[in-house]
Amino acid sequence: MKAPLTVLVLFACVLSLNIGNALRCFSCSSTTGNKADCEVKANNETTRIITCQNKNINCVTLIINKNITRGCGIRDVCNPYLNATGFRSCYTCVTDLCNGSTAAPSTRAALGLIIIAALVTVGKNVHL
Repeated sequence: MKAPLTVLVLFACVLSLNIGNALRCFSCSSTTGNKADCEVKANNETTRIITCQNKNINCVTLIINKNITRGCGIRDVCNPYLNATGFRSCYTCVTDLCNGSTAAPSTRAALGLIIIAALVTVGKNVHL
């Protein structure tokens, strides 16, 4: 009965991996409130895509005051901005083009909760 739990854990691990070539991220900057593509949702047709260099391992979405910036950043890129005047949010992610939408953090959080709930449910049904 351990097999379903093992498969679920392996599936969760595979989802979290960034397999393949260098990380690709959306790159743009705009002022919030004008509904520019960078603010609402970056996409392949209107937003530049960049390939991150080896040391730049995260895609980033940073909002300070009315400015939003998307691009590549080092692992702890958000830390210097956390106490900055006008700081609104900073989000990092590690899969290709993951910084394309401001809705991404809540979607990823929901997916994480679903996986945890599934693991707990399967764990309760496994009798050793």
